[in-house]
Amino acid sequence: MSQQIHIFDVCGTLFRDDTTVGFIRWHQRRTGQKAKALLLWLVFSPESPGNFLVKVLERLTGKHLAKHLAFSTLKGVSEDSACRSAREYVDFLLEKRRIEPIFTNLQQALEARQRVILASASIQPVIEELASRFQVEYVSSRLETRDDSFTGELERDLSGQKVEQLLKAVDPDLFNGVCHGYSDNFSDEPLLHLCRYQTVVLHKPKHRKRWRLNGAKYLNLWEIRPYDA
Repeated sequence: MSQQIHIFDVCGTLFRDDTTVGFIRWHQRRTGQKAKALLLWLVFSPESPGNFLVKVLERLTGKHLAKHLAFSTLKGVSEDSACRSAREYVDFLLEKRRIEPIFTNLQQALEARQRVILASASIQPVIEELASRFQVEYVSSRLETRDDSFTGELERDLSGQKVEQLLKAVDPDLFNGVCHGYSDNFSDEPLLHLCRYQTVVLHKPKHRKRWRLNGAKYLNLWEIRPYDA
């Protein structure tokens, strides 16, 4: 019997949060960095006029300006301090922000002792902590470090590179098994094409038009009541 493999995106798939931004904001609040926390609110909060301005600039430049600004606020943060914040933030995600139908798939795969891999463009403090909790494999974006502290720059960006990184870092024969792929991210369509079973999380009705996966299962998130522990 072929090995059953489950590959999960994280942000917007297992959890309702953008975990990169959520983690960085959590860390700034935990460590009392009020000015940086305010800056991140101004840039990322939908209620902030700065959020609209940044989106316009990103569309004009084609660059992820907001994310790089967020990374820069971690310059000088020690890996130990980031790990502490990641543990607290993951506790919050697991308690309050799960997308239950997809999380159930994760739990069932774990209970059946099937192979589970987290594949996320989020940064390693969060994804590494999640993978440790469930004792599963993972690939993620990685922050650059120097002398055990972050430089404020990305060392590796996994956006649009998940297939290549999975084959390189996890298993070159990965997709020869019976793969189940789960994602809400359209940039993961090439990954899901390689999976025999595909589950797509739709956050808005208009997002259905993006996908060209004929045999996929589509989960309409707006029909699901947010998890309330």
